[in-house]
Amino acid sequence: MSKSYKTTKKTSGILVKMPIPLHSSKALIKAPHRGNSSSFNKPPNKALKDLGSKEKENEPVKGFLILSCGDKEDIENKQAPIIKVNCVKDASKRLSGLLSPQDDDPEKFKDFKFKLDWAPNKPYNPEDCYINCETAFSVLAKTPKCSQKGDGKDLMSKSGQIKAGCGTFGYTIEGKDETPQLPTTTPQPEPPKKSKALSVIFQNYIDEASNMNSWLFFRTDIGVSKLCERDDKALLKVDAGNSDPGLYEHPGWPGGTYPLKIDGTDCKYMNNVSNVGALFCDGEKDPIECKEDGENKGKGKECDMGLWVIHQHPVVFCEW
Repeated sequence: MSKSYKTTKKTSGILVKMPIPLHSSKALIKAPHRGNSSSFNKPPNKALKDLGSKEKENEPVKGFLILSCGDKEDIENKQAPIIKVNCVKDASKRLSGLLSPQDDDPEKFKDFKFKLDWAPNKPYNPEDCYINCETAFSVLAKTPKCSQKGDGKDLMSKSGQIKAGCGTFGYTIEGKDETPQLPTTTPQPEPPKKSKALSVIFQNYIDEASNMNSWLFFRTDIGVSKLCERDDKALLKVDAGNSDPGLYEHPGWPGGTYPLKIDGTDCKYMNNVSNVGALFCDGEKDPIECKEDGENKGKGKECDMGLWVIHQHPVVFCEW
C-alpha cells in the first residue's frame, strides 16, 4: 500500500516530507508538556507568580533550631569573588555530614546543640551579596578546614564563618558532653557560732606596801570587755615575776602554761613568748585560736579602784 504525504515542513533549510498515518495506525506521540499540561511547543501564558505570604515555610522538627534563611540575595548573574571561610576550635565529635541534606534523622542530633547565625553588614546592601544562605552552609559543610577534623578527618569544627559580601553566615556546635558542668559539692554544716571567750590582762597594782605585776585570766563572752575588772573575779591570777611599775605599757606575751577551769571544762592556755599562744580545752578537736587584744588601742589604762593605783593592759583574747 502506498503512503500518503502531507505538506512538507522546512527544517534548517531542508524540506522534509511528513507521512500521514493511516486510519488504523497509531497516532503521533504527544509533544512534551509542562506540569500544568501546557505544551513546551508554546510559550507559557504567564510567568510564575510569587506566592508571597502564602508560601509555605519550613516546618521545624521538634528539638531542632531551623535557620530561617529567608530570601537572602540570589547569586544569579553575579561574578562571585573568592569565598572566605574561617573555621576554628577543635573537632566537635559530630560527623562532618552535619550540614548536608541527608542529615534528617532527629536521633543523630539529640546530644548536640546547633546555632546558625546571620550577621548582615551595617549598612546592609543586598546588592553586595554574592552567595545565599543555602549555598553558604553547603560550602561550610564541604570545606576541608571545617569538615576534615579529628583523626579520621570526618568531624566538623566546633564553629565556622563564611563571608557573603553583604554579611556573614556562621554556625556553632555544642555537644551535651561539652557543656561545662558545675562542680558537685556536698553541703557542709555551718560551724557553731562562737559564744565563749577568754581575756588575758596584764595588771600593775600599787598600794602603800607593795608593787605587783600579774597576769589575769577572765572568762567572758564575745564582745564583753574585762578591762578594769577586779582581779578577785579572775579565773586565775599569776605573778608576772617583775615589779617594774611601768611594765603595763608594754608587757609582752604571757609565756608559760596556765591550767584553767572554764564552765566546768579543763583547759590550758599555752604561750611560748613568741606569739599570742593558743587555748586547749577537753572536747575540742583543734586548738582554740587566740589573737592580740586591741582594746584601748593596744595601750595600758589606769583603772579607778579607790585608794590604790591600778593599771591594766588587755593582751590576749581567745574565742570559741
